Amino acid sequence: MPRAWRLALLAAAVACGGGGADTGFTAEPPDITGRYNAQLRWASGCEGDASWVEDWAAGPLTVSDAGGGILEFDFGEGMAFSGGVGATGGYSFSGELTWAGAALSVQHDGEAGEDEEGRRLLSGTFAVRVDEDGLESNDCTVEAGMEAYLLADADGGAG
Repeated sequence: MPRAWRLALLAAAVACGGGGADTGFTAEPPDITGRYNAQLRWASGCEGDASWVEDWAAGPLTVSDAGGGILEFDFGEGMAFSGGVGATGGYSFSGELTWAGAALSVQHDGEAGEDEEGRRLLSGTFAVRVDEDGLESNDCTVEAGMEAYLLADADGGAG
């Protein structure tokens, strides 16, 4: 390979952060495990009956490592869902369960970040399909916005 080509490749590698330089990129997702206080900010759907989400999603939330890159999002009283978090802080969880006599299909997508005071914050949106009678034709969906503030991390430290 001519010397000019080698120098050009070396210059390109240095300019692109090659050669082992720290580029600030990490493939590791943030650790969002801990105990949170979840608050619903808004809800709509199901003819104005947001209780399908409000009655269980507001209050304590524990996010724990279930192994294998899977997280458990546990709102208590059997309302626990499997999910995960990506390298950029986007997280999601979902699951199906029976609650108050209805089959719920729960989907939640959000972002992990910090509030203006530097506290960890999970902020996202629920979509909960409610089936009270087994017939899809009259199912309804509640959408709700949630913010959850870290109270204590997985090691017990304050958020």
